[in-house]
Amino acid sequence: VSNGKGKFRATFEDKLLLSDIIFCRAWVPVNPEKLFNPVLSLLENRKVKESAIKPTLMKTVGQLRSERGLAIPRNNDSVYRAIDRKPKKFNKLKIPNSIESKLPYASRPKQHRAKSKKSKSTSWKNNLAGTKKAVVLSKHEKKVYTLMQQLNTVRKDKVKKTE
Repeated sequence: VSNGKGKFRATFEDKLLLSDIIFCRAWVPVNPEKLFNPVLSLLENRKVKESAIKPTLMKTVGQLRSERGLAIPRNNDSVYRAIDRKPKKFNKLKIPNSIESKLPYASRPKQHRAKSKKSKSTSWKNNLAGTKKAVVLSKHEKKVYTLMQQLNTVRKDKVKKTE
């Protein structure tokens, strides 16, 4: 429709309501100005022909703070602090008896008995006068001890053979 500026013809899929939003894409010619000199970075020094001083158009925040002697603002929410967490306690794994009976023997959980507080030591080394002490054996005592061990192993082998 070329009846005038701002007029156009459009078709819609359904009846228009007041709550509908309609976008009309239109192109308008824009003539840029002939003398346009873009500044790519306001932080860079520009070359000045007459003087050796290179003025900066803009300073960084760090430069301004150092010139004015200002400290960096500190946000208490952003400060790192140690996190204290309680160690997690997990309940023991309880496998129902019906499932445990179907498991192969190697996969079944091992039943550990609680050890008694008083351990009875049968070894004559550890049971010396009721306390554990380092026992230093003489050469003769070492020979007697090794002989007793050898005799015990021979006796155990004989018992195994008879069974």
